[in-house]
Amino acid sequence: MAEIKDQEFMPIVPFMPTNPQYGNAYVPYQMDFDIVEPREAMEMGTVFPSLFSQYEEGESL
Repeated sequence: MAEIKDQEFMPIVPFMPTNPQYGNAYVPYQMDFDIVEPREAMEMGTVFPSLFSQYEEGESL
């Protein structure tokens, strides 16, 4: 696979608009299309398994 240098990288969807405005929030598009079943998503708190992080009681973050 060919190595891509940062200055050559062109995302499919731009991360920022061409003229960003101060005070506005810009959130990149989710490119993760792997989702879980609705019942499991309710338990996890997200439909995207890559965003799930198990928190154990008493565990320090």
